[in-house]
Amino acid sequence: MRSSFLGRHLHSQIVVPLVAAAVVVGIVATIVAVYLLSGLTQKWVDASADDAVDHMAARLEDVGREM
Repeated sequence: MRSSFLGRHLHSQIVVPLVAAAVVVGIVATIVAVYLLSGLTQKWVDASADDAVDHMAARLEDVGREM
């Protein structure tokens, strides 16, 4: 009788490879998401900061005009 590389049991033949593949896909997806989203997040933070500065400058000009 020939022995399979992964073992005789169904658990060893199906579940273990699927779990291993899911873990690998999860790790790769996390790395790709962090890489792609870091640039988008930085652009969003910069845009929010620029908007806040513009809003504050407009408010200060309004207060200066009122005085």
